[in-house]
Amino acid sequence: MIHAGQGVPEMTDQVHRRSREHPEARLILAHCGAGIFDGIWPRIDDFPNVLFDTSWWNPATIAALLRLVPPSRILFASDIPFATPTQQAVQTLRLALQVGLTDRQIQGIMGGQARRVLAHQDVLDLGPTPPAEQPIAPALERMYVMLVAVCERMLGGQEGGQELLMALDGCAAGGDGPDGDVLRAMRALLEQIEGRTDRDPLRQQRTFRFDLAAVVATIARTPNAPLLGRERSTAGTVR
Repeated sequence: MIHAGQGVPEMTDQVHRRSREHPEARLILAHCGAGIFDGIWPRIDDFPNVLFDTSWWNPATIAALLRLVPPSRILFASDIPFATPTQQAVQTLRLALQVGLTDRQIQGIMGGQARRVLAHQDVLDLGPTPPAEQPIAPALERMYVMLVAVCERMLGGQEGGQELLMALDGCAAGGDGPDGDVLRAMRALLEQIEGRTDRDPLRQQRTFRFDLAAVVATIARTPNAPLLGRERSTAGTVR
């Protein structure tokens, strides 16, 4: 496993060189490849022993990984202790449904592939990347951008700030519109963040309920994934 981070652009060439030199090894790029993702994924087919894990908080980064990299190259990871397993599982599963991955592909990502990697078995062939998805509605995109700003603040131990209040107001105002069910679900979760000042004893550097804010941002980014009270049909659409 390689802790792929920002500020080390030469790591892209190092990964490719190590991949060629050690074809029997499995090289796992942590944190969605982080700073070297864009240097790796366009050439991923040339290096069958390079994989990525999902341990990152930003929904757009996880979505890009699930959309651009073949599912056979992706392993679920929780990023403990910086994230909670529940946060990371909800984010990864919702984003996988949103981009159009099949049940078999999701099962492989969420553990099936990792078991084979740990057992030194051939990796599962989980098929190609999903088809291009439709852009999210403007109202949800607006909420998503504000909530990512909220997460950035909470990541550093600050309060949610103006964007949190604006997101609360926006979810309330849009509750009767075409995206009302998504916005109402988001507001119900955001209300659990507002006004909280206590600290998570396991993650003192982050504002309490950061993980919940990351989940709400993910819900804004994944309107086609199920919500409580909504069912997902066999064709993958929500009804």
